[in-house]
Amino acid sequence: MPGGDDEAAELRRRLEREIYRADYAKWQLESTRRRRWYRLAAAGGAARKRQLRNSARMVFGALRPLPPLAPPTRISIPAPPPRPPEPEPSLLPDIPEIEFPAGMVNRPGLRVATILDTFSALALSYEWTQIGDFGPDDWREVLTREKPDLLFVESAWRGNDFRWRFLIRTEPKQPLIDLVAWCREQGIPTVFWNKEDPPNYDVFLKAAKLFDHVFTVDEECLAQYREDLGHDRVGLMPFGAQPRIHNPIRVDGHGSLEVVFAGTYFAARHPERQEQMDAVVAPAIDHGLHIYSRREPGDKLYDFPPEYVPSIVGMLPYEKMLAAQKLYKVILNVNTVVDSPTMCARRVFEVSATGTPLVSGYAKAIREIFGELIPMSGGREETRALLRTLLRSAELRDRVGHLAMREVLTAHTYRHRIDSVLRELGRDVPERRRPEVTVVAAVDGPAQLDRVVASVAAQTLRPTRLVLVASGPDEAALGRRAAQAGVDQVLVLPAGPTDSARLVREAAVGDYMAPFAPTARYGRHFLADLLMAFDYTEAGIVGKRAYYTHHTPSAANLIVNPADEHRYVSDLNPAAMLVSTQALRDLPAGGEDLFADCAQAGIRIYAADRFGFVEIDDLGSAWGLDRQDAALSFYGPPDDHVMI
Repeated sequence: MPGGDDEAAELRRRLEREIYRADYAKWQLESTRRRRWYRLAAAGGAARKRQLRNSARMVFGALRPLPPLAPPTRISIPAPPPRPPEPEPSLLPDIPEIEFPAGMVNRPGLRVATILDTFSALALSYEWTQIGDFGPDDWREVLTREKPDLLFVESAWRGNDFRWRFLIRTEPKQPLIDLVAWCREQGIPTVFWNKEDPPNYDVFLKAAKLFDHVFTVDEECLAQYREDLGHDRVGLMPFGAQPRIHNPIRVDGHGSLEVVFAGTYFAARHPERQEQMDAVVAPAIDHGLHIYSRREPGDKLYDFPPEYVPSIVGMLPYEKMLAAQKLYKVILNVNTVVDSPTMCARRVFEVSATGTPLVSGYAKAIREIFGELIPMSGGREETRALLRTLLRSAELRDRVGHLAMREVLTAHTYRHRIDSVLRELGRDVPERRRPEVTVVAAVDGPAQLDRVVASVAAQTLRPTRLVLVASGPDEAALGRRAAQAGVDQVLVLPAGPTDSARLVREAAVGDYMAPFAPTARYGRHFLADLLMAFDYTEAGIVGKRAYYTHHTPSAANLIVNPADEHRYVSDLNPAAMLVSTQALRDLPAGGEDLFADCAQAGIRIYAADRFGFVEIDDLGSAWGLDRQDAALSFYGPPDDHVMI
């Protein structure tokens, strides 16, 4: 059997080690018995039991020194020759490489010294100019040089790459005490964020007492903090997502695997979490489950039970896990805290931001924040039913994932969280300005105008102005009609060539431009969904390359270019895009092909999801469904299915 000799040698080494330990213990015992004080005590005890004539002889004998015993000899068994490195487990899939963007910091002028664990350090690094490369031995030198505006410390277990390990929890150690005191002397505000509340409230309470301001993930801990700290400088900072690293940009092999769980098994703690593991994770074993453990095997406190072991495919660092999870159709989640209105596992926000559907155990916070957007299971059978449904239907997976993604990217990013923290600190945080969006549309008559105006007026991201390209004596009447429908600024231009790219260039005002076609339908979230992608891509144009087209003669709905979602592309549907006017200014003047000009200028084009837009084909042949670039999706009216 391969490795049998090595295993036998290792067992012999362990046996000899135990024999040596036993011999060493015997030597210690015998050496103790040979010491004078021990023999005197023994002689005195014996004298009380014997006649006096014998006791004197025993005492004098105890005073006589004895030669020392030689310690036992350790037997050295040579270690076996090093075995060659074993290959990676066959179950571990090929993990694609992804590069995290280096730029686009939200507040580059804000310099913040941080003590953070890996997850938070990466997520928050895009929110400010982060100073995190210091430890207990060099913090004074680094901070004196870097001159931070703020000190931000979380309830870190291994802060700053293990440099602050064990120095924050329970009894804060002197380096942390000195650091906070120094910041106070320098007039630098200090913030403590306990991401471990409520189960580890007491573990980090003494550390929290050192800081000027304290934030917690659990709303129900606020009152207790105010009582224990004796002040009101306490606020709420739940987990969130960082769009720069938690996003739907696809990788090679996207959705090619079934179900994944990444995390730790707690054998002796968190009974609610154990129950959720049994209810949510165990049933997925029969559905191609892959487990990425965060702990090396061999620790009984964290080892997975035997039924899970065949599903464990390995361990991955956090950065690699962000790529690996995009390979799966469904991601599982369990919660350590189930009854907090604001605290749930951070992966709920991070995974939802990627557009991959999540199946979770129950948490009050998930229900409070997401409503019905994230399916939760209370038992094995319910989990099996959810997995069967999601794994069978790509349409359902994409729909569920998209709705949760929209919720997170709209309201629960770390930009939102840090803005809230800074306001609590009394800093001036301007409200995020609503971008100015101009919609451009070429219309021919009142009917087409009505369709365009209805689409514009329904947008959750309300356009600032509408530019109409029309011809004939009714141009002014068209403008008045649009204004009466609720569009504030209307500009009517004389008709010319109706190429969407030309219209966009000629009406390039505001922050973004969007061409609307009167022969298409636009969902109310069309513009807002496209705008989100500018937060996590480096694109100058975002739009649809995969989209639905409704074939009126047959009532069939096709998906055009179904593979081209959430990826960089060379072109888009020209009637379904949002264009940065800054990108337009970087294009060469006089160009006629917008997409070719973007390629020449190095401006990237990103294809987002397929939802919220339908191209209407009223004149197509009843037999015109055989398109090489399209796949039949469903029959019937498209709005309820597409306009989510």
